[in-house]
Amino acid sequence: MLSAASRATRPVLAAASHDQRIRAVLLESTHASLITSGGNIAENQHGYPAQPTGWAISVGASWRIGQDVTSIDPERTITRLGSRPVLLIHGTADDVDYPMTSAELNLRAALRAQVPASLVYCPGGRHGKSVEACPELWASSANAFFGEAAGL
Repeated sequence: MLSAASRATRPVLAAASHDQRIRAVLLESTHASLITSGGNIAENQHGYPAQPTGWAISVGASWRIGQDVTSIDPERTITRLGSRPVLLIHGTADDVDYPMTSAELNLRAALRAQVPASLVYCPGGRHGKSVEACPELWASSANAFFGEAAGL
């Protein structure tokens, strides 16, 4: 089983989509699309327009590494997990990955692909800070999720 914060989300889901040893995945504050997330960061943290800045970030990153970075966007890769469960934990005050354009999209993509997925919201939680804002909720959700995934 594997857990990841948003900065590691893309590799975790990419790895899980190809490695059956990963039996369950917990994702916190996970974006659905790099273009949207990059645009939100540009706008909310630096004052640039969200678009086309988000698009330019993804094009630049893709050019730099020599492959399309959006090809492993969580909204795409979450659909490849088959019967392995996913728990999404997301703060309601996330201004990098808004719940409606990240957590909700990832959840719907997983469920459409019949991946067992659930979503827990941390009231007032900011990006990547749900464990700090809602420690009891985070811990109880994670423990129950991994316990069930492990058959405990």
